[in-house]
Amino acid sequence: MSSPYCISLGDVEAAQTSLHGLIHLTPILTSSSLDELAGHRLFFKCELFQKTGSFKIRGALNAVRSLVRAAQGDREQPKAVVTQ
Repeated sequence: MSSPYCISLGDVEAAQTSLHGLIHLTPILTSSSLDELAGHRLFFKCELFQKTGSFKIRGALNAVRSLVRAAQGDREQPKAVVTQ
């Protein structure tokens, strides 16, 4: 049974293509000290370096761009997005 909220690698790649040039590329950092404590190699995607200071810009911008793409060809384009 699949969840309607699951995404595929293709979804992630499509979002990356859609957002290209619109957001900052952020570094992936590592820490040998934390690797040793965890017993695994850890990678930290540092989204705090986005202008918004969080990862939210990726999901929010991708969602809004998806709404606009879905409405293309319709006479009624979305005029606003409200979030909570």
